[in-house]
Amino acid sequence: MVTENYCKKTLFISVLICLFVFYSGFFEIPPRNPLKTIIPQEKINFISGELISSPVKSSSQRFYIASLKVNYVQSVEKIKSSSSGIQQIFIPTEMAEVFMPGKLYSNVKKENAFFYEKGGFYSFSGKMTNGIFFVEKCKSSFWKKTFWGKLNYFRALCRLELKRMLFSWGSAGGLFLALICGSREYIPIDVQNAFKNSGLSHILALSGMHLSLFGGIATFFGKKLKNRNFEIIFKTILLSFFIWFAGLSPSLLRAFICNIFIIAQVLSGAKKLDMVLILCFSFLFQAMISPTDLFNIGFMFSYGALFGILLTSEFIKKRISFMFPKFLSDSLSSSVGAQFLTIPISVKTFGTFTPIGIFSTVIVSPLVTFFIYSGLICFLLSLIFPLFISTSGIFMNFLYTLITKIVLFFSQFPLIEVFNATS
Repeated sequence: MVTENYCKKTLFISVLICLFVFYSGFFEIPPRNPLKTIIPQEKINFISGELISSPVKSSSQRFYIASLKVNYVQSVEKIKSSSSGIQQIFIPTEMAEVFMPGKLYSNVKKENAFFYEKGGFYSFSGKMTNGIFFVEKCKSSFWKKTFWGKLNYFRALCRLELKRMLFSWGSAGGLFLALICGSREYIPIDVQNAFKNSGLSHILALSGMHLSLFGGIATFFGKKLKNRNFEIIFKTILLSFFIWFAGLSPSLLRAFICNIFIIAQVLSGAKKLDMVLILCFSFLFQAMISPTDLFNIGFMFSYGALFGILLTSEFIKKRISFMFPKFLSDSLSSSVGAQFLTIPISVKTFGTFTPIGIFSTVIVSPLVTFFIYSGLICFLLSLIFPLFISTSGIFMNFLYTLITKIVLFFSQFPLIEVFNATS
């Protein structure tokens, strides 16, 4: 392992100190933007502001979770107060899905049918419970007429139209939608659980793997320009577009920050890139600009997996390369390296870990990569030739069936339970 080579690096030591401060439990890290209002939270029954995240379905399937940048609130006594800060809201599923294809609800009244997306301004009535605002009714909705408001509205419409088009692909469209913009509402619960039990949750979560795929596309077409600077500019634009369209999850932000640092070093003429130090700098930078990410499970798994790969994969590969072909030893060493630091996180969080994830990742990740590239090609062909939609759906569902059958197979292997996390 190469850990000893970094023990004298100031940046690496700084990360170790921060890890102790953040996760030891001896220090409390206050939220960056808590809700600030003169009205006691338990009396708030009306809230208004801008959605700063696209709603994501909760594990219970009963709500969609989003973050609201609050402008003002109102109490049960009709007292209004200007407010600031970020408030987590829970929108009932039947309200959030009212315009989604295949998920229309007849029991939602016309006056309460609104389109919920990042960038829109909303007024909600409901109740505050344990720091969470549970929406009961949406009173109003609008999008600003400014350039950014129109751009956010355009993004929202594009995401909705994408869902409508991919709905014609059936189950394959649901998986493809989750992989490119993080919306999992069309993936059956048993399939989501199978990914989790197979140690493949990271595949459904928007992460560095997804960003690297789009980075590979950008590099391929950028090289056609035969100009290094144009290639980098094109890559930066495409990655930024993907981040803007998909939404910024903690693991995706990590990947984006790393890519920007790499691009900056290349432009500065750096001859050799030290990925460990780049990841250390990314960790400190993300902790500074978005401290709420620190306790997000996706954030912890993302950094843990990549640190594990960078610190241990070469050490592991040297010891198994004589047993396997190069492509397999590379994949296995990366998979084992990722498990090296994510197993402690999984044990601490869930009380369990999934050893079969070492092997399932090696097999399923290449298939998912092929699925994404195939989906992008089929999607573009379907836009140009609408008659191709049904044919592409058949092909994509064949890939979907293959992937899910393999995932379901791996999900049958037992988890190792260290302790009961709920106790």
